[in-house]
Amino acid sequence: MMRTHPHFAAAVRGFTIVEFMVAVAIGLIISLVIGQVFVGSRQSFSSQDDAARMQEAMRYASQILTRNIRLSGYRNNSGLDPNGIFPKATTPAITGANNVATAGLPFGTDPVAPTAASPVVVPDTITVRYQGSGSGTAADGTIVDCIGTSIDFGFMASNTFGIRPVTKPDGMLSSALFCSTDGGTTWPLANELIADVDNMQILYGIDTDNDGSANAYVRINDVADIDTVVSVRVWLLMRSPTASNINITSATYSLAGVNYTYNDRFVRRVLSTTINLRNRTL
Repeated sequence: MMRTHPHFAAAVRGFTIVEFMVAVAIGLIISLVIGQVFVGSRQSFSSQDDAARMQEAMRYASQILTRNIRLSGYRNNSGLDPNGIFPKATTPAITGANNVATAGLPFGTDPVAPTAASPVVVPDTITVRYQGSGSGTAADGTIVDCIGTSIDFGFMASNTFGIRPVTKPDGMLSSALFCSTDGGTTWPLANELIADVDNMQILYGIDTDNDGSANAYVRINDVADIDTVVSVRVWLLMRSPTASNINITSATYSLAGVNYTYNDRFVRRVLSTTINLRNRTL
């Protein structure tokens, strides 16, 4: 006759319901911690990537604006009267427009929670003109326009910079810094220079005592004589490529003395640069 040993029965006993619930709870806690670590790491990577891309965009924007604005008024024969080449009434070496209402610019740009609390953006535009360099039959490549096309001797570049609406591949409405080579008549998509730019504001430094330095910075509408402009101060409001903030935040940015408040998950940075005009037209 086979005898049953009690300790064998105890050895094959399963988990109690309490033990099972404790194990499940511990597993859930561990999963939650791992998930939070993963989300935090991904958020940190996304923020760092956006910051790096914004920094690179800011460097490029400063470079291209500085290069073109400094060239304004350049003439390939310094002995010629600059007012004959760049007549103030029609084609001045530098000019602009203040608060250009552009249809299609987004209010809120957050794909998760767009909001009409964002300002109606009315960015400025600036136009610079300069002559080229070369033999008259072939440009020598030392003078190029805003999209990199070489300008030959006897020809003139006319570059207008402005903020225009664009639609990203994912369908999100955005805005970017564009350049027009026909005075702002057309803005081809191929002329997009810097993506994710919300706004551009510009002040013009005027020399009122003829010492070569700006005495005041004013809006283009307040410039009495365009030939007194010796420098330009530009503000760009750059936006991160993605809505990388976890929470919707409210932030205010000042451009040329005007405050703009946004309520979304994008990170923004203000680029401010002052550019002296090498070829002052008097």
